[in-house]
Amino acid sequence: MKKCVKKYMKKYLVFVTLLTSIVPLFGAKKDHASAILMFPRPVYYFVEATKNRWCEQITHKQGDRKIALLITPMFQETRCDECAASYFLLNCKSKISIKSDPALPTDPLPFRDVRAEWLGITDADFDAIYTVAPWQRQAGAVLAYNQDLGSLTKLSFLKYWWLDVSLPIIHVQNNLNAQSSSQKVTDALKRSDLTFAKMDNRCRKKTGIGELLVTLGTTVINRDCFTLSYYGGLASAGETRRNEEYLFKPSTGSAGHFAIINGLLCRLPFYSCTDNKDSVDFFCSMELRYRMRRDEERTFDLCGNPWSRYLLIHRRNDPRTIPAANVLTHCIEVRPGCAFDLATGVSADHNGFGFEVGYNLWATQTEYLKVIDPPFCDKAAPLMESYGIMGSDATKTASRSTIAFRADDDDVFVPLRRTQLDFNSAAAQGTASNRLFASIFIQGTKKDYDILCALGGWADWPHNNATLKTYGLWGNISFGW
Repeated sequence: MKKCVKKYMKKYLVFVTLLTSIVPLFGAKKDHASAILMFPRPVYYFVEATKNRWCEQITHKQGDRKIALLITPMFQETRCDECAASYFLLNCKSKISIKSDPALPTDPLPFRDVRAEWLGITDADFDAIYTVAPWQRQAGAVLAYNQDLGSLTKLSFLKYWWLDVSLPIIHVQNNLNAQSSSQKVTDALKRSDLTFAKMDNRCRKKTGIGELLVTLGTTVINRDCFTLSYYGGLASAGETRRNEEYLFKPSTGSAGHFAIINGLLCRLPFYSCTDNKDSVDFFCSMELRYRMRRDEERTFDLCGNPWSRYLLIHRRNDPRTIPAANVLTHCIEVRPGCAFDLATGVSADHNGFGFEVGYNLWATQTEYLKVIDPPFCDKAAPLMESYGIMGSDATKTASRSTIAFRADDDDVFVPLRRTQLDFNSAAAQGTASNRLFASIFIQGTKKDYDILCALGGWADWPHNNATLKTYGLWGNISFGW
């Protein structure tokens, strides 16, 4: 046994070291601001809870039918984090100031983040503070069924493969918790003529299927010293198209994207005593998801002009104004790229009772966006080239304006251009999350069946403000025969 452990130990340590070296590749922490879309980590995107201990059971099924069933109840909730507020606000601030123009043109401009008049607030000497506090709760369960194909067919190439089907059913609650010292600000950012990118303090709920995941797997190595399993498959999205009317709307999973999934699960005993049924194992599990592209509606800011979606715009010689978000929302092609999930740690077992402690890294890429023109898009946005940023009257524009001030009038009417769209503002930003977890378990094996029960919890710390700081619990109840 000792020789076998030494044989694989160096390889295992090198393997884990290389994987965990991914963390420095993210570089220095970079928070984002003025973002429109966040992709919080779905509760079931956690390979330790859904695959690690489960894989050990399906590798050593005891019954003749070679079937295993698993239910994984899961719960996740946001912890207090002011950095998450700055993701949606300006200048990486957790609170922003909204003030009106000075009473006299000769008076100096006040220090502010947002000009009140852009929000339709015309009160003299208006002064307010605005903030958000994104909060999310996810709860649900992952149902899984596993079947050895060798017990169903005599085909030699399927003898050592298994089929796994899992179905997450999730209930999600999201609340942006928008608050202001003046009710006029909260009303302005959810007013009826603002078609997209509204911000409010209403808790929105959604219940549904996260995805249908179908994978094929096999145990590549199953010796007394080392277990290595591989699985790969497809995840079918359980959601349809999202409506971008409000920021921070709930999603039950992959936001409607199909995915290709590949995973590796390995376990190396460090100590084992057959007489007392004692063991101490090192484990490492990783999963890579490539989420496929799809068409969506997204709201943009203008390049170099954060929160410009809330500017007022108008057509030439038309005194009526509308929020810029109404024409800055376009049908686009979204390519989310990859999401990586790594869990590694130590497991100790004494006669069927045991515990696991470890570290988990979850990382995802920044989305790549591409505008789609009709007729390839099912909905055409209003022609933005016919609008310009409102100047001092209906015949003029002030194209150099920002959300903080109105610039001088242009000499001629300057329309908005598609080349001004800031694609980064409409994309969910890449992020990583560092998680510490621990669990206890009990498992038993008889001649014709085996059973497993586990309970665990975690707390995580995001690499930047593009995802939420959370804590959570999970359980495993499985039966194989």
